[in-house]
Amino acid sequence: KGNWIFDEAHSYVDFSIRHLLATSKGSFQKVSGNVSFNDTIEKSKLNLTVDVNSVYTGTKKRDKHLKSDEFFDAAKYPTIKFVSTSFSKIENGYLVNGNLTIKGITKAIAVPFKYFGKEDSPWGVPSAAFAGEITINRNDYGLTYGKGLLGDDVKIEFSIELNPKPKNADNKATGI
Repeated sequence: KGNWIFDEAHSYVDFSIRHLLATSKGSFQKVSGNVSFNDTIEKSKLNLTVDVNSVYTGTKKRDKHLKSDEFFDAAKYPTIKFVSTSFSKIENGYLVNGNLTIKGITKAIAVPFKYFGKEDSPWGVPSAAFAGEITINRNDYGLTYGKGLLGDDVKIEFSIELNPKPKNADNKATGI
């Protein structure tokens, strides 16, 4: 119960997409957010923010292209956001419904995830974690560059570690 923040050093959002016949992968290096846990998971709230300028594919030229107006247009849309609207228990974990905003376009999506529980770190800081994956159609968010060269489906994998938000803190986790 209470407000928990993402441990940015132990949270990630990765993506993969078909390029011609192969698969290209990348990640966003800066992911932040918080979860407000209530009496039950169903009443919890999640806010996630991805820094588009932190995109990393291992190729500087490609990273620069992804930040350009042909893809994410990071100058105009520096963040990707997900805000939950509801949580529910499903057979193999949980489902969070919410609104995903990319390039100023917001769509309702449902994201299945597994909650791994809560445990104290060796430093005495409580930690909790969840992970999951979804596939979105990039065209739904105005990411239409490269038709025929790139696939339409983008697989997104995420793993989030949380720590309780310290009182009077600046939204940074206290873990190592």
